[in-house]
Amino acid sequence: MDSYEVIRNIHKIGHLISGKVISYEIFEDDISRHADIELKTNSEFKSTIRILPLENDEQIPKVGSTINAVIVGHGYDTLYLSLDKKDFENVEDSKLFYQIIEELEENQIIEGTVLQVRPFGIFVDLSLPFLGLIDIGHTSFNKGECLPRDFNEKFKEGDKIKCIISYFRFHNRQIGLGYLSS
Repeated sequence: MDSYEVIRNIHKIGHLISGKVISYEIFEDDISRHADIELKTNSEFKSTIRILPLENDEQIPKVGSTINAVIVGHGYDTLYLSLDKKDFENVEDSKLFYQIIEELEENQIIEGTVLQVRPFGIFVDLSLPFLGLIDIGHTSFNKGECLPRDFNEKFKEGDKIKCIISYFRFHNRQIGLGYLSS
């Protein structure tokens, strides 16, 4: 199972997970000091928290203590977790995002309204709490057509635009779209 499948279906980005601190290691160099903490969770994957910068050792939970963390990523058979206050504040938004995408399907044709045209793509209002993005850097897997070269002149705020749902951007809670010309 690839990382996309894991964060879509099993360990969802922005969701809480509990675990027992089993070890930590402190790293220092000329630029910064940080700690990597390993947790024992209910996951089959190694679970790691990085505290960067590590300002004092009191930031490190005690070995043996049970803590809550927020899932922020998955890769190389490791679940990446956070203790950052900002990530805890976004848990409800992340849960809502996953609820919304349960009702959507990849390859689903959807119409939206151009919200903003930027050099890297088009933000699309899909009448959902989260935005869609046609990203010109993701043309190889966005399942749509390449945007016209003059897309920043062709599309204006308020224009209707036909898209295909290509993927979900879990980290920033956006819906990845492909462009359909007709």
